[in-house]
Amino acid sequence: MHKALQQLALSVAFIILCPMMMWAQTDVVRYSATEYQDRGVVYYLPKSQLDIALRVVKTTVTPGEFSDYAPLLLGQKVATELTISYEIESAEVRSLGVPDENYSYLVEFKVAQPYSYVALTKNGILSGINGYSTPLQEEVASPPFAPRQEGVDPLLPREFALATSRAKKAQIAANHLFSLREDLMSLLSGKAEYAPREGEAYTLAVSRLEGQIAAVERLFVGTTMREPFTQHYKVEPEEEINYRTIARFSPVVGLLPATSREGEAITLDLKATRRAPLLSPEELAKQERKLHGIIYNLPGSATVRLQKGSRLFAEVEVPITQFGTRVSLANQIPKSKDNTFSILFDTDTGALLGINPVATPMP
Repeated sequence: MHKALQQLALSVAFIILCPMMMWAQTDVVRYSATEYQDRGVVYYLPKSQLDIALRVVKTTVTPGEFSDYAPLLLGQKVATELTISYEIESAEVRSLGVPDENYSYLVEFKVAQPYSYVALTKNGILSGINGYSTPLQEEVASPPFAPRQEGVDPLLPREFALATSRAKKAQIAANHLFSLREDLMSLLSGKAEYAPREGEAYTLAVSRLEGQIAAVERLFVGTTMREPFTQHYKVEPEEEINYRTIARFSPVVGLLPATSREGEAITLDLKATRRAPLLSPEELAKQERKLHGIIYNLPGSATVRLQKGSRLFAEVEVPITQFGTRVSLANQIPKSKDNTFSILFDTDTGALLGINPVATPMP
């Protein structure tokens, strides 16, 4: 019944690690029965690929010009050397679908069949028949991080420019800082003479004083710049994973390769929560020969844990198509003379989303 598929044997593509940055949608492509009636359309079932996203923050502390005078003049201990540190802020684990070249099939358009068109993602994964589901996600590079610019430059008194030693300059800057703080307190308390006490002029005066105080303080305390970035790792699970090291992390160096001897290991643990019975190669081949019609996935699932030492970054249950099996849609296709139906598939798992009585036109 509706026998229209021939399995094609292709090689297995295996991707382990790849740094990525952000996500965008991939369009689906329509293949009409009229145009492809003689040659048919090849589609792939997806296999699961774990995308592990680590969001890291790089912090750069640059000492101020007079940082060594801060304890004496301001009574404040500040950084006196340039320091760079890293911190893992968060992590996310997702299961995405990529074409499984071991399981590709040919849709043959015949007059007796109700398929008016087949929709595939641009990398060949089946999205729908007479309709299409949410497109598969693909990775694209994110724009480079633009560090936030610090505030205004300090407006220092004339004596600062005439001073001939660092110690004298630091003393003048400190005195000016205290004077600015006193002016701000007078303005906020309403004791400042000839100064606005409300409205836009008051707000502007406060803002300018605060900006100058921050600018002079930077001469002593320096600047702190936080630069967030995200590193992606790809893992295709064929079997359960027992605390595999996917990367290492050092607060001084940041993320390191899994083979590095520095840093602490970031480990991935994956345990199946739903899995099809394991079959021998002979049993698997026999099962495949029984499949007719449109073939789709019944995915399994697994619990994934991502951690570094005692810190657990993520613990989620995700679909894993490699732990599932494949079934045929032949007996589920409705009989229709006018093709008024659509069949939708999940492009990440290859699972059947539904059979709808109304076809979805492609743009």
